[in-house]
Amino acid sequence: MTICDNAFYDIPIDGVVFPKSLVNIGEESFSHTNIRELVIPPNVECIDRFAFSHNDNLEKIVINSEKNILYEFMVL
Repeated sequence: MTICDNAFYDIPIDGVVFPKSLVNIGEESFSHTNIRELVIPPNVECIDRFAFSHNDNLEKIVINSEKNILYEFMVL
């Protein structure tokens, strides 16, 4: 499963629960939201550029994976 680029860009969501089937998180897909905490599931292989950027409330990111996740500028 993939979350597309800009999927939730600038939407005032407070949280998200990712499915275990998630493999890719698209570019800026959660930028400018109100998310406070993220738990990345074990099957995620790629987090695209700025996926969680400009989230002033983001306090914690937990990555539940032993894989090498490809990511680029995940937060800013």
